[in-house]
Amino acid sequence: MTQRTSALALAIALALTGCAGDDDSGYAADCGSAEARTEHLTKETAVDALRSAAGDSITQHVRMQVDSADQSVVMEGEGDSGPDSFTSMDVEMEGEGRSLRMIYVDGVFYLSGEGLTGEGKFVVVDPNDTSDPLASAMKPALESGMADPVALWEAGLVDVRFESDELLEDGSEAEKYTFLVDSRTALEIQRPGEPLPAGVPATLANEVWIDSHNLIRRVEFTLDGARTTIEMSDYCEPIDVQAPDEDDLVERRTQ
Repeated sequence: MTQRTSALALAIALALTGCAGDDDSGYAADCGSAEARTEHLTKETAVDALRSAAGDSITQHVRMQVDSADQSVVMEGEGDSGPDSFTSMDVEMEGEGRSLRMIYVDGVFYLSGEGLTGEGKFVVVDPNDTSDPLASAMKPALESGMADPVALWEAGLVDVRFESDELLEDGSEAEKYTFLVDSRTALEIQRPGEPLPAGVPATLANEVWIDSHNLIRRVEFTLDGARTTIEMSDYCEPIDVQAPDEDDLVERRTQ
């Protein structure tokens, strides 16, 4: 999977996980749509339904796994996001025999992992520091996730197809849909000015599981030979992402 193609996959994944609602499994009563939807979503109704369900700020637990022919990468953690920005997140990533913990709070990244720090220690990465190559590499991914997810649906949604009623692993009910998204439009919104990577089809088919309150519970799609699966849970549960203690901050290692 090429760097540019994987960036497009991550951008679409983040956009999809930014839309949320409420279900009947103990989530906060004021989290997303209050009334259950009684009809299937369509191309004409999906955007409005997702927009009405999205709040000013919503927390969630996310697990994303990307499987390609030669590797598997897993990212899991929790975060707080609004309709057009991330407030905070605390995630761990595993892949290629290495692990990395990433905290984002107050506009700053804190990274901990092999090759960067000792155990339990963090380095600071300011995404606005133009002199830092690591910051320059991370900022596009951050900005791609900060684009308004509903704007992507409004501009790039080609079709919405209901597939089936299904039970999720936790026993809750969800409707499975195929969402077709225009690839070029999605990339232009997430990464303006970049050409569409070679081999990417004109439309991307996303399998999306949504409950009756328009809460997205699962998303799957294949891009450039890599299969991405995203699972969302624990919407609107309280979280408290904190920056590491000053004593745990260290100078960055160089190799």
